[in-house]
Amino acid sequence: MPKAKPSLQGGVIIHRIEFQEKERDILEMYALSKSINNILWPVVTAGSAIGGFYLINEIWGQSTAFWDKAKDTMFMQAIEAGLRPFTKKRNDK
Repeated sequence: MPKAKPSLQGGVIIHRIEFQEKERDILEMYALSKSINNILWPVVTAGSAIGGFYLINEIWGQSTAFWDKAKDTMFMQAIEAGLRPFTKKRNDK
């Protein structure tokens, strides 16, 4: 496609940029990739935040369950040893 010469209309010079077909295809691919990036970036960010929250929640739940079990085990061992838990005194009368 031949390039058009700038024209003089009302004292204003109009400059046009004309791309060849290959350049238009490259520009179209760039615009498409940019729009996909603009759509996916918030989705990926939100997914990462939700995944991070889920992971922290699971770790907290597992650690809480572990410490609850350990506390119950120590409590039962103290009772079996004849101690009153949290007082460190024996139940001997």
